[in-house]
Amino acid sequence: MLRACSIICTLQLGIALRHHSAILLPEHQQEECPSSGAKLDGKGGCIDAQHVQVSMDCCEDQFDCQDKVNELSMQCSLQIQTFMQGCQIGASDISSSSTGLQLTDDSRMCTEECQTHEALTDADPLADLDILRSQCSKELEPVMAIVASLQSFNMAWAGCLSEAREAAAENDLAEGVGLEDTEAWLHHYWNPRIRDHFYTADWNELRHGRYGWLYAGAVGMLSRKPLPGTVPLYRYWKAGRAGDHFYTTNAMEVGTTTLGQVGLHGYKFENIAGYCWAEQVQGTVPLHRGWRAHGARKDHFYTTVRDQLRGYRYEGVACYVKNMQPELVDLLRYWHPGVMDHVYTADWAELGSSKEGWKYEGVIGRLSKTPTHGATPLYRYWRQRSHNHFYTTDVMAVRQTVPGRFGQRRYGLLQFSRYKYEGIAGYCWLKRVPGSIPLFHYFKKKGLSNTDDFY
Repeated sequence: MLRACSIICTLQLGIALRHHSAILLPEHQQEECPSSGAKLDGKGGCIDAQHVQVSMDCCEDQFDCQDKVNELSMQCSLQIQTFMQGCQIGASDISSSSTGLQLTDDSRMCTEECQTHEALTDADPLADLDILRSQCSKELEPVMAIVASLQSFNMAWAGCLSEAREAAAENDLAEGVGLEDTEAWLHHYWNPRIRDHFYTADWNELRHGRYGWLYAGAVGMLSRKPLPGTVPLYRYWKAGRAGDHFYTTNAMEVGTTTLGQVGLHGYKFENIAGYCWAEQVQGTVPLHRGWRAHGARKDHFYTTVRDQLRGYRYEGVACYVKNMQPELVDLLRYWHPGVMDHVYTADWAELGSSKEGWKYEGVIGRLSKTPTHGATPLYRYWRQRSHNHFYTTDVMAVRQTVPGRFGQRRYGLLQFSRYKYEGIAGYCWLKRVPGSIPLFHYFKKKGLSNTDDFY
């Protein structure tokens, strides 16, 4: 059992408990594992003490380093090949050394054909690299050159954002765009390839996610124009394998506010993200700043929930951003006996009292329709093959935030199922707030990659 998040309490607990007891009964009795244990046979199978083949589920907790490293090497090679073909990168655009491949011309990475290539936006062979480093360092050494090659390609691919934003900033400056006295959400994105957090008040810059960035919700609101009590929130970018976006209200930390100029510590000024408050006033909350290193990589993380900075060195309050009061809506639950699946929605118009075989079961709680302090997006996904809806607050669970596109839900190392992203169901709380109750997540495993999820 997992706790997904917290939702506002209603009087529907009796309904929820009755269906918990019903849905958790398995359709078929799963094969029992041998009491004497089981092990991998080195040929992709699982055997018991008498060398009899048993279910792979009995060996799922074992870790075959050489197999995993071989798989990693193959997936990295395929991803590099996809980069070169999908982005039309030729031999003249790369250089080779003992440490791997390096791009001498990364302009092809920024083409629309390259940036929207499904095999690049949906796959990430390096997702489990940290696990391999900790458990299989010896086996990993011979393939580090190809790993480093893919890391350099990933960095160049994600770096296209900086070039695109600079061009847009120059156009906006010339056309006077963004000078209206309005507020804007400060949108938060995460790039698992380069392990970097990114923030922007311009929704059109990345929308639901581009260039490998996943949408992680909004952290508050900024002013688009200077107001009494506000200060500029400067945005900087440090390129290279230690790529990092950095935001500060103190320009002296980097030493420049000239567009495109590189200042202290290798950070280049990109723009003013917006205007936040230097001191806390009514309706604002602190925007906390954290920092940590991932080997050679550095990452700054900004959040209004300080508890989210675990593992980061706390660097204080960057500034204060406006908070919106939650716009609470009912979270409705439906059941489809034909496909044996539950679906949850905050939109009554989607299914109404009953539509297309879905039977209305009632309200299980309330969540916010819009971003609010302490709340996080509840992402909704759908797998056609197993007729299963999946909801999560973890953007890394499927790694896709563009509606209609597919991502990979992980079931252990290098085991995936394709899920289509359907949007944000609403915003719930990762910690209890007054009047809230936990939204529990149950799942039933069917084979190696299919599950039945219930909330």
